[in-house]
Amino acid sequence: MHLEIGEEKSGNSGNIVDVKILTLKNVKKHFEGLRAVDGVDLTLNKGEILGLIGPNGAGKTTLLNTISGLLMPDDGSIMFKDRDITLLPAFKRAKLGIARTFQIAKPFSLLTAEENVLVGMGCKLHGNISSLFKNCRKKEILQKADEIINLIGLSDSKNQLASSLPIGLLRKLEIGRALATAPSLLLLDEPASGLNNQERNELAELVEKIRKLGISIILIEHTMSFVMNLSDRIVVLHRGNTIAEGTPQEVANDPLVIEVYLGTKGVKYAS
Repeated sequence: MHLEIGEEKSGNSGNIVDVKILTLKNVKKHFEGLRAVDGVDLTLNKGEILGLIGPNGAGKTTLLNTISGLLMPDDGSIMFKDRDITLLPAFKRAKLGIARTFQIAKPFSLLTAEENVLVGMGCKLHGNISSLFKNCRKKEILQKADEIINLIGLSDSKNQLASSLPIGLLRKLEIGRALATAPSLLLLDEPASGLNNQERNELAELVEKIRKLGISIILIEHTMSFVMNLSDRIVVLHRGNTIAEGTPQEVANDPLVIEVYLGTKGVKYAS
């Protein structure tokens, strides 16, 4: 791989470097009377996969929106690579290396998979379809796009319109378009939603490949086996507050987490 989005590493927990890439302190986001995020502290190490879980309405997506810049926090601070980004707009955070996906995949339906990745690389749409990406057909640009397409497993579908792709490939394409921005932090919002077991397994392999490129990841997911097996550490939100944090095993056995989210039987996952 020649993707310029981090240094490739090997192993699993060995990917993690004791360097804080992201630090949130007392972050709050309220919507009138609703305290969606109510004083959250959070840290993310370089090369770490952090799982963010909790019941519906816990504040997970709102927290991701404050990190990516889609929402400005009402209080608190957000540091990214030792830079205060609390009030930076989303496009400036993207330039610094923060990329995200969304719960609902929204590709450019009339563009091919390859062209969707090219958009992520900064190739501009022109006035008509025939002139799309004329300036993006340089060998080095197409090579980088192909590397991303190969990484996400869409080589056989790169010339298909996004509108014709099944949900499993659309999820991968959404991630590929985010990777095209050359991030060092990737925010994944329910990437396994709507996928079957095989598709989830393929997606888990992709997330591990991305981590090995040196990219730190925050992962929101309701499929417990998926998030527990992938994550190095889990943070649990409930009503806008952090109620637990630790390894997947610690969180899965936490009495409060079991009570408010996992249920009396807890969760089983492969060790």
